[in-house]
Amino acid sequence: MKLVMLTDIGVKADMKEWNDIRSCVDVIVYHDSTPDLVVERAKGAEILLTNKVVITPEHLEQLPDVKYIIMASTGTNVVDLDYCHKRGIWCSNVPAYSTNSVAQLVFSHLLNIYTQAGHYAEKNRNGAWSSTTDFCYADAPLYELAGKTLGIVGLGAIGQRVAQIALAFGMNVMAKTSKTDLPQGITKADSLDDLYANADIITLHCPLAADNTKMINATSIAKMKEGVIIVNTARGGLVDETALRSALDFGKVAAFAADVISAEPARKDNPVVSHPHAYITPHNAWMTEEALRRLNLTMIKNIKAYLKEGKPVDVV
Repeated sequence: MKLVMLTDIGVKADMKEWNDIRSCVDVIVYHDSTPDLVVERAKGAEILLTNKVVITPEHLEQLPDVKYIIMASTGTNVVDLDYCHKRGIWCSNVPAYSTNSVAQLVFSHLLNIYTQAGHYAEKNRNGAWSSTTDFCYADAPLYELAGKTLGIVGLGAIGQRVAQIALAFGMNVMAKTSKTDLPQGITKADSLDDLYANADIITLHCPLAADNTKMINATSIAKMKEGVIIVNTARGGLVDETALRSALDFGKVAAFAADVISAEPARKDNPVVSHPHAYITPHNAWMTEEALRRLNLTMIKNIKAYLKEGKPVDVV
């Protein structure tokens, strides 16, 4: 049996647990695969592993041996699930492996913005503190998270974890969600407009869909508080980056923190990445050592179940 990893991004090949798979399956690994290479590389494979490499019906029509596709991610948009279901191809993802890691990055960004820790560390590397006569200095304002209102769009596993941390910081938490029974301490926003009007910080934790593409745009930003902070660790397509750039220029949005942008890797002409009030990490919130281990162990579990029983565990 042949397993082709179309990408090894997220795969910790040095984990000894992968040896159990290699002992009974021919594993072929590629660092990354462009769309034109998918068919050539996947020929003869019964199992395919992908992360952000899109596998289309057109690809699969030329790959009759494929019986199982593993997505090394929680999202499933890289595979046409309807087509796979009709063809009898099993598909599995890895749910909730990065919840703590992504929530942690949200607050890494917020604490950096509110305390300017990165700013001061860089200044002190260049001798700023050594040049003062006082025991302390502050050339940028510092703020507390306590008492601020955090507006969460999307209350899945990550959104709920973010809410828990926010409450521990003494923040007020409101959420736009379809859920009716909310965890204690979270106020349900009547609408997105309600959330926009009341939140000091807005953090996005919803999947990208046709009805929310560029939901952060000139119109929605106009409804927000002056000096709002926006955080996006969900999907880059949720934000109209041109409108956001203008709002950052004029101070309507005080800061933008994100781990995702509209086109990845970042293009040099991206309107937001280079802005002095934008704090962008390279889509690596999910890549803590702990999260990667959970990711790999879950994929291995699914492969073993498929090999033994003909069906993976986390079927989507």
